[in-house]
Amino acid sequence: LFQISTVKRMGRRLRGLGLALRKMQPGLDETLEKMGMDLKAEDYLVGSLFSSLFYGLLFFLITFVGLYLKAESEYLDGMDALGPSVAFGIAFWLIFFFLHMIYPRIILTKIATRESKDLLFALRELMVDVDSGIPLFDSIKNVAESNYGYISKDFEWVVLQIENGIPERDALKALA
Repeated sequence: LFQISTVKRMGRRLRGLGLALRKMQPGLDETLEKMGMDLKAEDYLVGSLFSSLFYGLLFFLITFVGLYLKAESEYLDGMDALGPSVAFGIAFWLIFFFLHMIYPRIILTKIATRESKDLLFALRELMVDVDSGIPLFDSIKNVAESNYGYISKDFEWVVLQIENGIPERDALKALA
């Protein structure tokens, strides 16, 4: 719900809360890193907490207004709507909080699935290029410039590493 800069600011201010929440998701740092996000797990979890609180409050208000108006139209006490509204708000807050906690893993799974689909075609292009006499670096560069989604982005990183002086073998090992 919040921009990354806002989440980082909230995370810095509530570092202790973020560290406590991090115990619930020990592998979140690694997941965020694999996604290429420049965000610490503590910051993400604090942002998730506030985002889910917002959604919980929103559902509380919607439920309260709806039940209050229904009670008023039936000439009942409108404040009887408070209890169920609080329950709905808390339930939706918890649902959204746990959804926020597992969301990075869901996205990472989707990325991995997409990479698996694109990998076959990228490797075929590499094989055809190398078999036809094109140097490996140029073949890697061709894949990086092609439209293979995340695979092309990964190969762009490999090209950048090789251009910075890292041997091809080491750059490909790091990618693997």
